[in-house]
Amino acid sequence: MRTVKTAALLTVSLSIFGGLTALSPDPALATTECTAGFVNTTSNGNIRIVRFTAPNSGNGSCTWDVPENVFVVDYLVVAGGGGGGSGGGGGGGVVTSWDSNANPQTVEPGATISVTVGAGGTGGAGGSGRYSGAAGTAHQTLATNGADSVFGSVTAVGGGRGGSDSIGATGGSSGGDSYDRSTTGGAVAAASTVVGAASFGNDGGGSPAGGYSSGGGGGGAGASGGNARIPGGSCFVNPGSSNSSTGQYGENCASQYLAGGNGGSGKSLDISGSSVEYGCGGGGGVNANSNKRITNGGGSAGCSGAGAGSSYGNYFTNYTPDATNTTPYMAGSGSAGTGGGGGGTDPEDTRGGAGGSGVVVIRYTI
Repeated sequence: MRTVKTAALLTVSLSIFGGLTALSPDPALATTECTAGFVNTTSNGNIRIVRFTAPNSGNGSCTWDVPENVFVVDYLVVAGGGGGGSGGGGGGGVVTSWDSNANPQTVEPGATISVTVGAGGTGGAGGSGRYSGAAGTAHQTLATNGADSVFGSVTAVGGGRGGSDSIGATGGSSGGDSYDRSTTGGAVAAASTVVGAASFGNDGGGSPAGGYSSGGGGGGAGASGGNARIPGGSCFVNPGSSNSSTGQYGENCASQYLAGGNGGSGKSLDISGSSVEYGCGGGGGVNANSNKRITNGGGSAGCSGAGAGSSYGNYFTNYTPDATNTTPYMAGSGSAGTGGGGGGTDPEDTRGGAGGSGVVVIRYTI
């Protein structure tokens, strides 16, 4: 796990925008979209907690006015998670002062601080670039990285997208590699160095073989993504008959990496009053060509805020997804406000999961 910390106390760079209108304090933690231009504040004695969120589909952008007589704040900045391709999307980078290896941040009463909450990345095809012509057009769509989140001068880097015909993209935590890469580790996570802060992010997982090898898991704030796995046993689920250990095109449960890598775990923090796991990686997608489900074929999500990988493999010769039969097993998406990565999907499928949007939390005492 990568944790970055420097000893100096951070003073934020303040940018002046229009003032923020605050709503009356709520008894529970607010979940207000940053784009609305309002923020709710939770009161717990003399402690105040401010939480900025945004929908998965777009960045939130607003400002926060530092209250009177407040000179120091703690903060959590989580970027949007990466979208899944074949590999799982990487979790959004996590940067915080709420850690034993970090320092609170000094602020100026009455100043206005800019806030951006990064959107989650979009999911893409499992095998983009593998097909040509009109029938393969949808497979040309790559997943995208999550967007950065910002609190003043503090930036958390968005999670990297899962690879489709490539290694996963670099990000706050990096995306898992695509199928058939012959790799045992994904892209290196992008360092998010902030003076006085603790920064968390890890690498994506690999795809160990050059054939019949699934997508790696996305990296998480707490651990790297896992490599594709050999499922073993009679992994092919045959509706209405007994399961089998081999697929229609020679896939073998006992010797091939048909199951996606697991997503990396996130970073648990209780700055909001209760512990939440942020920046988890998405699970890698399955690789099977027999139009069947593989037991535990999709990589597991790094936590509940990220998406699991798809466990269904489309026909190699007919890569138009069968929505009726495959929807229950398709890749999952990250949850809003967590920075979780999206799940990966089969190389013949187009439905990688979307990443979850990030969050910015400020905590201070009056």
